Amino acid sequence: MVLDIFQLVITVISILLFLRVYWIQAGSNSLISMMNMQKKEVLNEIEIEGSCKGLDRETIIRALSYLNLVSKLYLNHCINISMLKTFEGVIIKLLNDKKTQKIYSDFFYEFRDQIKTAEPPYINLVYTANLLVNINKRLNKRRFFSPIHSWFYLIRKKIFFNTRSSSRKNWKLASEVFKSIEAI
Repeated sequence: MVLDIFQLVITVISILLFLRVYWIQAGSNSLISMMNMQKKEVLNEIEIEGSCKGLDRETIIRALSYLNLVSKLYLNHCINISMLKTFEGVIIKLLNDKKTQKIYSDFFYEFRDQIKTAEPPYINLVYTANLLVNINKRLNKRRFFSPIHSWFYLIRKKIFFNTRSSSRKNWKLASEVFKSIEAI
């Protein structure tokens, strides 16, 4: 009887591991195919110039869409934090740029005022950028916060994002992206 239970447990664990590996491979394949469809040269322009001043509206929207896709894959556990960190500088530069904030505020008010969706535009990107900034602040303090704590923090926040029942916090978080330009 004990042997049967042990075999059953081993079988269930092996099936779960197989499904997890399959999920990771499917996510990686979808990431590769989606990234090949998008024009990633936009990110190189942002990274080299350091700002979006020389870029037009359409290019900034393409960059936002591309980074939103990457963020969505991260929040759905298809890519890990190491892969996301390769986009970290561009994500933070893009959302801190005044021109991008102006374009995003136009989108935000259009979506909010016409109530087309329950979620603000590019919320995956906004939430992921907020996660990256918060985790970097915690890691830079280095007091009682180790990389293991940061890993648990990220997992908890990702689970919260995927299981949230209300989108009011998302609208508030999205509105914080462009609050600095409203003060001007």
